Amino acid sequence: MLGADSTFAAHLYGQLSLRSGNLFCSPAIIRLALAMAYAGARGDTASEMQRVLALGPEGHTAFTKLLRGWEKLAHPDDPCVAERAAADPAMQKYYEDELDRRRIVLRVVNRLWAQSGYRFRDEFLALLRDQYLAPLAESTSTATPKRGARRSTSR
Repeated sequence: MLGADSTFAAHLYGQLSLRSGNLFCSPAIIRLALAMAYAGARGDTASEMQRVLALGPEGHTAFTKLLRGWEKLAHPDDPCVAERAAADPAMQKYYEDELDRRRIVLRVVNRLWAQSGYRFRDEFLALLRDQYLAPLAESTSTATPKRGARRSTSR
């Protein structure tokens, strides 16, 4: 996954850097969003997206592992916590405070929006919900997103 992320990031930056001005983007999040869209693609579109995203045989499973890895950053495991608590409650408090102090806050907000009224395959909806933890959202707007939809995507 790391090699594919780097390949995608290099190609993306190569395209975006052609524009003048400052540039800030998260290639990993862009690739994640495109992989979610790829889940619903078929035929030539799916083949081209697979090539551009440098998706290997793991496909969506690799993104599921990536998301779970990011989640673990916020909740590090400490196998000795129960042992320390039994031995010395004051030390347990110290370790809990240290974990809170060093805790990384990482919020990945990934969601696909679709215009309401379209039907989507159940397996596509299940893949978004179960592997990406991002159920498909619907918008009734045919132009730009409504203020409420725009607000919910920026949280």
